[in-house]
Amino acid sequence: MDILDQENLLDEKSLLITIWTKPKLTFDFILKYCPKKYVSFLLILSGIVNAVDQNYQHLTEQRSYSVIIVIIVIVISGIFGWISGYIYAALLSWTGGWIKGKANTDQFITVISWAMVPFICSLILLIPKLLIFGDDLFYIDIHEQSLPKVVAYIIIKLVEALLSIWTLVITIKGIALIQNFNIKKAILNAILALLVIVVPIFIVVGIIYILQ
Repeated sequence: MDILDQENLLDEKSLLITIWTKPKLTFDFILKYCPKKYVSFLLILSGIVNAVDQNYQHLTEQRSYSVIIVIIVIVISGIFGWISGYIYAALLSWTGGWIKGKANTDQFITVISWAMVPFICSLILLIPKLLIFGDDLFYIDIHEQSLPKVVAYIIIKLVEALLSIWTLVITIKGIALIQNFNIKKAILNAILALLVIVVPIFIVVGIIYILQ
């Protein structure tokens, strides 16, 4: 079955499912027929999920937080997710040019947003965490837990790790597709874009440390 025949098996309603199992084919379909579909929504949602994941303990401990404050945090997180997605897409396009890639920022932003689907779904794991561990969620001592809770904790952590890994895999597959790279070169493209962000930060921190 050639690519054209496989594309005929896809439709816009199934893309959120096929991105998990057929990322390359799904990206090819999206980029051809609906490159803007869900892009902003997925970027905003990924920003919110990241904020909840990183700050849930702090938010739940501060009982004085009002609904308005929580809403503001969610809005800011969503905007940050959208902005950071576009920045990383631009950096991927720029650094990809160093190694003869030709994909533009719009193509990268489509890839980045759709690759976030597994990461976004990781938020669902918060439900079993709370049901099983309750208020002890962030202070779990495995040695003091019953065997069923230990098993549940390990399973949840493994699922979280798998979702993160699969998000990365889908991203790399998308980069390889739009840049016409092999996997190694796609990984290099992703690393170069990150280094453009990380290296200046390390330099600034180093200078500040030296001047203290």
